[in-house]
Order: sequence, then structure tokens, then C-alpha cells
Amino acid sequence: MRFAARLLLCFAAVVALVLLSNALVEIFAMNLMEENAVASSSMMRNILFAGAAVYAVLLAVPFVPGAEIGITLLTLFGTQAAVLVYLATVVGLSIAFIIGQLVPAKTVSDWLLWFGLIRAAEMIARTADLPPEARLRAMISTADKSWMPFLLRHRYIAVALALNIPGNFLIGGGGGIAMVAGLSKLFSPLKFLVAIALGVLPIPLALMIYGQL
Repeated sequence: MRFAARLLLCFAAVVALVLLSNALVEIFAMNLMEENAVASSSMMRNILFAGAAVYAVLLAVPFVPGAEIGITLLTLFGTQAAVLVYLATVVGLSIAFIIGQLVPAKTVSDWLLWFGLIRAAEMIARTADLPPEARLRAMISTADKSWMPFLLRHRYIAVALALNIPGNFLIGGGGGIAMVAGLSKLFSPLKFLVAIALGVLPIPLALMIYGQL
């Protein structure tokens, strides 16, 4: 009963966050379009950089639909915004990953215990002091789902694909996916950077090639 109550409380908090952030993002996106309509060329450049900075920060927050700002920037500025939006996407996801990596394993274990996920909490606590490869082997050996070892072994590809799945906001969006990757302590920062850099490349690359969304 306690687990169900806590799960319901977290679900309500996530729904409230999504609704509030959606409203704020829509307001910001509308302001971007209005400012862009009357802006001079120098102001347009400032709007583009400011929008990209806000986009990178929002993208790093789990469940916040920051991607809408990126799409707005691409719609308003076209190919000239593609590289900047791409870089802002990589920066935002990297921020989320770094934040996840900085969270101590004990804190992650305590969160899981709070949700009643005792097995997962014990696994995190037991493998906290192991190097990444040893932690990975331990998790694979205890995984009771046939697909889980496969995902763990191909975790970089899985992350890159997850970033492009429609509706991934249900699992936290880009920021949530990147943060969980950091929390897991199973990812090399450099390899993760390469994975997300390739994973988010298709849309801006297509825009640069074809010149439109």
C-alpha cells in the first residue's frame, strides 16, 4: 500500500511538472516567434543564441519538453540554426548525464528503497564500489529478463535509439534518459558523448541537407 501511495505521488508530481513545463515552454516559444517577427538581423542573432541556451538547460531536465524550443528555433531560423540547435542538444544531454554521474550510488539506492524496489536497491549498493566493467558483469549475471542483458551489453546503441523514439517523454525525455545513464555509472563519458552526438544528428543533418523541416 505504501509503495502504491508513493508511486501515485510521484506520478502526480511528474504530471504536474509536464503540464506546467508545457505551458511555460509554449509561452516561451510564442515569445520567440513574436520577437523574431519584428527583430532586426542583430536582434535575431541574439534571440537565436538566447533560445539555444534556454533550450539546452530545459532539455537537461527530465520530463520537461525542451525539444519544442529546439523545433521552434529550427522552424524560425532554418538551416542557419541547425548546427547551433544540434550543439545545444548535445550540451543539454551532457549536462543531464553529468548530473546523474555526480549523484552518489547510496543516494540512488535510497531512492529505490523509497519506491520499494528492494532488489534493485541492493544491487546498486552491492556494486557501488566496483569498476564499471565489473558492475556491468554483475548486473548482467543477475538480470532475470531475457532482453535486459542484451540492452546492457548494447547500452550505447540503446540510448541513441531511445533519444529518437516518439513519445520518449513518457520515460523522462532526453534529459531523463541521459540522467539515468549517468546514475547507472555504466557509461564512459566519452563514449556516451559519441553516442548522443550520433543519436541526435539525423534531424539537424536532414535540415542542413534538404534545407527545411
